[in-house]
Amino acid sequence: MKRIVLVILILAIASQSQAIIYVRLTGGDYNNFQAAVNAAVAAGGTQKIIVGDGTYQGVGNYNILIDTDGIDLTIESENGPDGCVINANWLGRGFDLRNVNTLDSVTIRGLTIRNGLDPDTYGGGGIFNHNSVLTVEKCHILNSSSIKGGGIYTAGMIGSLTIDDSIIADNVCTSSSGGGGMYINNNTSVTATNCVFRNNSVSSPNMHAGFMYVTNCDCDFTNCIFEGNSAYGSGGVFYAINCIVDFTNCTFAGNKCTSNGGVGFMTNGAYTTRLMLPIVY
Repeated sequence: MKRIVLVILILAIASQSQAIIYVRLTGGDYNNFQAAVNAAVAAGGTQKIIVGDGTYQGVGNYNILIDTDGIDLTIESENGPDGCVINANWLGRGFDLRNVNTLDSVTIRGLTIRNGLDPDTYGGGGIFNHNSVLTVEKCHILNSSSIKGGGIYTAGMIGSLTIDDSIIADNVCTSSSGGGGMYINNNTSVTATNCVFRNNSVSSPNMHAGFMYVTNCDCDFTNCIFEGNSAYGSGGVFYAINCIVDFTNCTFAGNKCTSNGGVGFMTNGAYTTRLMLPIVY
């Protein structure tokens, strides 16, 4: 009898430590992202946050900080990105990830993040990712702005970024070196599959990379569409320094650079860009 009670107690503790946290505008465990994240971090281990439909804005729904090691966290909408929106209203960025690495990770799935603004000049109007293992799936990152990487900024030698089936569009880099859609610096790896990168840009002359500015990082893009991205300095799609960047079965259409060259690509340094067939222009 004691053994049965002990087993039930262990199962109850395990279930409690991995309980699903619900975020809803009304009727959930929490009505904002930051409160739910704080609860998940406090519990530790493997945690999942499910988010109901609606537009989430105001305190707790921008600059959403995840700054911890020792958690495997999934944040997922119930019904996909069209119905579940984080509207940062230019008050700050969407998510701020720091030091979630080694065997730990964060997955953001099925959200729209829009109108984000980098609040501290580090980068990333939509998402800032430093030294963290981040997966972005079925997300839309839209209409955000930053000094580096209007949509996403990712950096750190022990971090990585995986993007799948997502849209990064209409984001702007406002100053510094460039990267309207993304700025990637010293990451372990960046992988994107089945994504659309559209109408990202830089806002002034002598800035590079309408979509992606990347340094010291190997990147792999497969089955992606690069459309309507634009830059002044160099590289309508991307500007790369000391990188190996692979594009496999990707489509490039309507990208432009108005000054130094490289309607699609501009590279600088010891490594290279590889276009794997088929490539469609």
